[in-house]
Amino acid sequence: MTQRIEEERTCLDLGTMTRAQVLDELMNFPGAVRLDFTHEFVANRSLDQLKHILAAARMHISIKLNEKNVPPALAPAN
Repeated sequence: MTQRIEEERTCLDLGTMTRAQVLDELMNFPGAVRLDFTHEFVANRSLDQLKHILAAARMHISIKLNEKNVPPALAPAN
């Protein structure tokens, strides 16, 4: 249930973000995995495409953080 709440918050948050805000977070993503996009790549993407990439990154990082708290027998297989 917590993951679903985080996904809903991410969607609501992204819905209000400007292109500049999305680009700033993508280019300086504060997760364990560094996102590496060229300026040319992001310039050629629509705002909706960039928001989709950011939503996927946020959800992936939150899932990884939550997996650390799951006992090994219950953790999903890779």
